Amino acid sequence: IAPWWLPFVAFGTSGLVLARSMKRWLPNFASSPVPGKGRIQGISSLRTAVGFQILAMTYCHSAYNWGFFFLQGWLPLYLSRELGIETFAGAGAALPWMVCAMSAFHAGRAADALLRKGWSALWVRRFFFSISMLGPSLALWFLRSSTTLYTALPLIAVALGSQAVIIAGFHGYVGDVAPSHSGQILGITNTCGLLLSSFGHRRVGRIIDDGGGFDSILQFTAAVYASAVFVFFVCLRGRSSSLAAQRL
Repeated sequence: IAPWWLPFVAFGTSGLVLARSMKRWLPNFASSPVPGKGRIQGISSLRTAVGFQILAMTYCHSAYNWGFFFLQGWLPLYLSRELGIETFAGAGAALPWMVCAMSAFHAGRAADALLRKGWSALWVRRFFFSISMLGPSLALWFLRSSTTLYTALPLIAVALGSQAVIIAGFHGYVGDVAPSHSGQILGITNTCGLLLSSFGHRRVGRIIDDGGGFDSILQFTAAVYASAVFVFFVCLRGRSSSLAAQRL
C-alpha cells in the first residue's frame, strides 16, 4: 500500500510541471487591456494593492474557504452522527456537489448576461458574492433544525450550489480591479484563507472528538458567511489601491 503522502507529492509535482509548461508556451494575456463596459481600471503594480484592500479580500476569501472546508470535510460525519444516516451518507453527500458543479458552470454566463444588460461590474460582483455567502448562511442556519435526510439534503444542496457562484462574484471582482495581478492576489488571499481554515478546523475536530455537537459550529459558520457580505460591501468598492483609481 502506498504511503498517504504519495498522492499529494505526485499531484503537486504534476502541477509544477504543468505551470512551468503553460508559462513557457501560452501568450502573455496579463499585459493585454481588459475590454468591456463597466470594467474597473487595473492596478499598475502589486505593491499598490497591498494594504487594506488585500486584507478585506483575504477576509472574504477566508470566509469562503472556511465554509467550503466545513461542507467538504464534515458533511458525511454530520449526516452520520446528527441524522443517523449510515448507509446513504456517501451517496447523500455526493448529490449536493453535483448542484455545486452546475451552479459554478452557469455563474459566469449569468454574470456576462447582466453586464450586457447594463449592470455595472461592481454590482454584478456584489450580487453574486451576496448569493454565494447568504445562501449558505441561511441554509446552514436552518440545517440546525433538520432531522431527516429529505430536509437536510436540499439545504446542503442550496449551501453548495449558492456558494459555487462566488466565481462570478469575488473572483470576478479581483480580475476587474487587478487584471494584471489577479493570480498573485488570489494566491495571497487563498493561501491565507487555507492556513486560517486549516487551523480552525483542527479546533472543530477537537470539539467533535470531545463529544460536542454540530449546532455551535453551524451557527459560527453561518455567521462567518454573513459577515463576509458586510466586509465586501463596505471595504471593496471597485477601486484599485491607487488614489487615481476610478469607481465602476
